[in-house]
Amino acid sequence: MNLVLITDVGDYIEFYNHRRFHETLVYKKPMNVYQESIKLNQEKAKAS
Repeated sequence: MNLVLITDVGDYIEFYNHRRFHETLVYKKPMNVYQESIKLNQEKAKAS
C-alpha cells in the first residue's frame, strides 16, 4: 500500500476518535467519553 495513504487514514482515525467533537455526545470528544465511562465503571467496581 501507499505509505501516504496509510498515514492519511491513520491521521483521520486519530482525529475521528480523539479530537473531533460529536453532537450526539453533547459535543464531547469520543475518546473522552470512553475514558470517562471506564473510570466510572472502575469506581463502581471498587464500591461494590
